[in-house]
Amino acid sequence: MVNFTVDQIHSLMDKKKNIRNMSVIGHVDHRKSTLTDSLVCHVNFSSEVTAAFRATDDVLVVVDCVSGVGLQTETVLRKTIGERIKSILFISKMDHALLQLKFQQEDLFQTFQRIVENVDPRKATFGFSADLHGWAFTLKEFAEMYGSKFQIELDKLMNRLWDENFFSSTEKKWSQTGGEGYLHGFCQFVLDPIFRLFKAIIDCKKYQYTQLLEKLNIKLEDDDRDKLEEGGKSLLE
Repeated sequence: MVNFTVDQIHSLMDKKKNIRNMSVIGHVDHRKSTLTDSLVCHVNFSSEVTAAFRATDDVLVVVDCVSGVGLQTETVLRKTIGERIKSILFISKMDHALLQLKFQQEDLFQTFQRIVENVDPRKATFGFSADLHGWAFTLKEFAEMYGSKFQIELDKLMNRLWDENFFSSTEKKWSQTGGEGYLHGFCQFVLDPIFRLFKAIIDCKKYQYTQLLEKLNIKLEDDDRDKLEEGGKSLLE
């Protein structure tokens, strides 16, 4: 395959009569991006990426929670570190991990941890999203929700909802070593209500999902509420 240099591409773009605007279409995950990359690989534009970073305050890094950090993401991340740009990480496709792959809570948490550590061992600002369903959250939102229950400062509670911090619902105590009856704070206070909400919707248990929606402060649009009334599965498809 012909491998054009950046200068050659620029010279071609100067001939406006030869410019054609094209769209790449196809089904999701049918490798549209892979094909496009192979025509003029993104690595060839490393100088443009570097130039763009010099005019950038922050970068939003999107990582598939199933596939993890890809090679191209690692390449670009090294440039952000070199340019001293703050990374904001969003871990995507939670819906895919929960519904199609049926991850267990602890496995999903460990996957999230590996991604965060790969992107920035200093613990970059990060959040989580279910792109197909159009929802997302950060640890701060859950910490604010549980703040009155634990009477703990927001920053401290956010820390306890991540890393090796465990909570026993029986002992009502936090621990950094875990043990019998202790679960990771993230699993117990973040993933568990999400998992229970998904199950209640799929099982059409209206009383349960209504309570959970209220506790999580989730407001549904009229169309989504209608789908929920008709049977929850269509809302999660």
